[in-house]
Amino acid sequence: MLIIHSLFQFAYMQPLCHEAESSALLSFKESFIIKKSASLDPSAYPKFESWNERGDCCSWDGIQCDEETGYVISLDLSSSLLKGSINSNNTLFHLSHLQSLSLADNDFSYSQIPERISQLSKLVHLNLSASKFSGEIPFEISHLSKLLSLDLSLNLDSPTYRKLLELKIPVLRSLLSNSSSLAQLDLSYVTINSVVPSTLANLSSLTAIDLTDCGLQGEIQSQTYNTLIPLKSLRLGGTRFFGKLPISISNLKDLNELRVSGCNFSGLIPSSLGNLTQLMFLDLANNSFSGQVPSSLQNLAKLKHLLLADNNFSNLTLSWIGKLAKLNLLDLTRTNLREQIPISFTNLTHLSTLAMAYNQLTGPIPAWLMNLTQLTDLYLSHNNLRGTIELVTFFKLRSLAVLRLS
Repeated sequence: MLIIHSLFQFAYMQPLCHEAESSALLSFKESFIIKKSASLDPSAYPKFESWNERGDCCSWDGIQCDEETGYVISLDLSSSLLKGSINSNNTLFHLSHLQSLSLADNDFSYSQIPERISQLSKLVHLNLSASKFSGEIPFEISHLSKLLSLDLSLNLDSPTYRKLLELKIPVLRSLLSNSSSLAQLDLSYVTINSVVPSTLANLSSLTAIDLTDCGLQGEIQSQTYNTLIPLKSLRLGGTRFFGKLPISISNLKDLNELRVSGCNFSGLIPSSLGNLTQLMFLDLANNSFSGQVPSSLQNLAKLKHLLLADNNFSNLTLSWIGKLAKLNLLDLTRTNLREQIPISFTNLTHLSTLAMAYNQLTGPIPAWLMNLTQLTDLYLSHNNLRGTIELVTFFKLRSLAVLRLS
C-alpha cells in the first residue's frame, strides 16, 4: 500500500508540459505536411502522430522535458517525413529552454536557416543535416556560444547533389571564436571556399571535425595540431588543402579516424603517423604523396581500413602490411606496385575488400588468396600477372561478390 501511495505521489510531482510550449509545438506542427519522400532513412516515420491537444507534450514522440521544471529541453524530429519551411515567425523559437534540436533528414523546401535561431541561446546540440536548407548560414548562428555539437552537413539538392548551404568566412571566424566548448563540428558539403581560418586552433575541445568537400584551401599550420589534442576523428576529404602532412599530426594520440582523400597533399607520408596507435580508419588516397609508405604504419594494430590509392609512390615494399591483422579493407589501386602480391597478406584473414588494380604486379595469382575467405571484393585487373588459374578456384571464396582480373 505504501509503495502504491509513493508511486502516485511521484507521478503527481512530475510537472506537466507548460501550456504555452504545448501551444507552440502544435503551431509548429501545422507548418508541415507529411511526405514519404521528405526523409531518406527507410525507418523514418511521422513523430507528429502522437501530438494532440489532449496530451501532455512531455510524453509526445521526440520531446524531452526537464524533470523538475517541465520545460521542453529536447526536440528530436529527425527522419520525421516533414515537408515545409521554417520562417522567422515560427513558434519553434518560443521554446527558449531548448538545449537539443535535431531536424535532420527532412525537407525544408530550400528555406534559409532563420536568423532567430540565436534566440535558442541554451542550445548545446544542433543538427540540421540533410534537410534541404539553403542559402547563406546566418551570422546569428555564431551567437550560440554553448554549443557542444553542430551539424550542418549534407544539405544537398536532389538529384544534382549541388551544395545548398554557404558559410561566409566572417561567420565561420565568429563561430570558431565564440564556440570554445565545441566538441563535434560537421560542415561537410557546406560551401566555404576560403583559406583555413587561424581561429580553428581555438577549438581545443574538439573530438570530431568533418570538413569533407567544403572548399577550404591552403596549408594547415603545423601548430594547429598542437592545440587539437582531443581529436578522435578528422575528415578533410575533397578539400583543397596542399603542402605536406605535418609531422605534428602525430600529437593527436587519440585519433581513430583520419580521412584526407582527394586533397592536394604531397611529399612523403610522415613516419610519425605510426605513433597514432588508436587509428582504425586511415584514408590517404587521391593525393600526390611520393616516395615510400613508411613501414612504421605496421604499428597501427587496430587499423581496419587502409586506403593509399592514386598516389605517386615509388619502389614500394609492402610486406609489413601483413602485420595489420584486423584490416578488412585495403586499397592499393594505382600505387606503382612492381612486386608480387606479398605472401604476408595471408595474415589478413579479416579482409573483405582487396584492391590492387592498375599497378605492375608480377607473378601468378597466389593460391593462398583462396584462404582469405571473408573476401567480398577482389580487384587485380590491369597488372602484369601471369599464369593460369581455374575460375572454379575462386568458388572457395563463398562470400565473393565482385571479381576483377582482366
